[in-house]
Amino acid sequence: MPAKEIPLPPDVLEFVRNNPRTFLLSRRKDGSPTGHPMLCLIGDGHIQFSTYRKSAKVLNFQRDSTTACLVTAKHDAPAFKAALVRGHARIREGAELPTRETPETSSWVSQGVSGRSKERLASGKRIIVEIVPSEAAPLADVRKRR
Repeated sequence: MPAKEIPLPPDVLEFVRNNPRTFLLSRRKDGSPTGHPMLCLIGDGHIQFSTYRKSAKVLNFQRDSTTACLVTAKHDAPAFKAALVRGHARIREGAELPTRETPETSSWVSQGVSGRSKERLASGKRIIVEIVPSEAAPLADVRKRR
């Protein structure tokens, strides 16, 4: 049974809004972890991903919804920062593609890619994976520790 859902803390939510680069973790059939580099969206106050219905991550989440997301700043940011969100994945079929909530992230995905994703969501080829958080926190600046 998944842990109790918590809202994303304001500092984590703001960081995710401005830094969509995410490593989404799932578990393979044998239970071993696997990572999926993704760009996340914020919808209804949750981290969400648009992905193909038949993708490995969706199959993994259908078996075991336990997940974690490591959201990172761009690789060339002056101070590397990240946020970690743990919880479970909820599959949302027939969902609308969330809109990025801040203009700073608009350059991450072209209008053409976004348009194709919307079309494929409407056709059912793509779905939304929504992360239901049970734990979320910003991580310390790791470059300061070196």
